[in-house]
Amino acid sequence: MTSSRERLPHTLSESRPAAAPDDGDSAHNGQSGQETRDPRYDQAFAALSFVMNRHFIDHLLRSMRELDMDAESLILLGLVSHLGLARLMTPGAAGGDAAPSRREPQPVRLRDLTVVSRLPRETTRRKLVRLRDAGYLEQRARGWILLPGRIDERIRAFNYQTLRRLLTTARELEAILVQAGRRPAAFMDGPAGGAAGPGKALSSGPPCPVRTGRRTSRAPHGRPPPGDSSR
Repeated sequence: MTSSRERLPHTLSESRPAAAPDDGDSAHNGQSGQETRDPRYDQAFAALSFVMNRHFIDHLLRSMRELDMDAESLILLGLVSHLGLARLMTPGAAGGDAAPSRREPQPVRLRDLTVVSRLPRETTRRKLVRLRDAGYLEQRARGWILLPGRIDERIRAFNYQTLRRLLTTARELEAILVQAGRRPAAFMDGPAGGAAGPGKALSSGPPCPVRTGRRTSRAPHGRPPPGDSSR
């Protein structure tokens, strides 16, 4: 059993070596422990939610396609990698100083993976065996470990594209918040200001196109595009 001193973090945020610095955009209520929301969040709720959801769904679908595995296997693979390194992170360090103090990750037990993922034990065991047979994991006496040699150039390229998409999304979200602070009324058509009516624009901020990989087809020559009421 896991002792109180060796308690496994139930959330990935608990395993961070140090708390992220406060950028001044959020505050915490010292009495209740609840976070005080940035008012711009409520003003731009719909736009922010759309961009975040688009990023998460896009990342999940890309991961399933590129790594050729189901969502539960992706979660378990990520947990073995993350939890195996979390105990090696330098205590109190942040950023580049938080690099693992040892190169080899620590084995993660089946019980811990079941607790954190909340997947049934047999489902977890079966998917771990499949990841082992696929060459991602190795089963040891003390638990499961990610094989460092499995991180090849293909996965590095995938992670690099993931990083670029994440940074792009972060900049887009930041731009929406900045514009919400400058022109709050532009974001009041969403949940914070009532349902959007016909013809109302949600926001005058950055465009949020749905990246489907398809090109937009042009209307035949001489015909107005669909939805054009000019004729």
